[in-house]
Amino acid sequence: MTATDPFLIRVSPVRDTQGKVADAELIFTTGVLAGLTLAGFSVWRSKRGDGFYATVPTRTYEHGGERRLYHLLRPSSDEPASARTLAALKQALVDAYTAQLAGQGNGRASATPPTLAR
Repeated sequence: MTATDPFLIRVSPVRDTQGKVADAELIFTTGVLAGLTLAGFSVWRSKRGDGFYATVPTRTYEHGGERRLYHLLRPSSDEPASARTLAALKQALVDAYTAQLAGQGNGRASATPPTLAR
């Protein structure tokens, strides 16, 4: 980790129940969010069993009798760069989990989000 990394990723493996393999959270180390933790991320085994993917914290609600998801962390605009940033974060969560599996990590990985291209 370098002094410029804004957060750490903490990965906590869970017993594999229906594909979920780990819970994850972001621990902010610098800036206005320093000292805060954003929890609720998950790492899942793909249904084909050939890899992993990450999900962001969500809440469920019903509308017209239909169950829907409200993503608590989502792109702030319709710009492609915003979606790429979220995708990069999800990949960083998977990378932290796979590094821990390989014995290269202790469940805490540093991460620097990509800069937004404008």
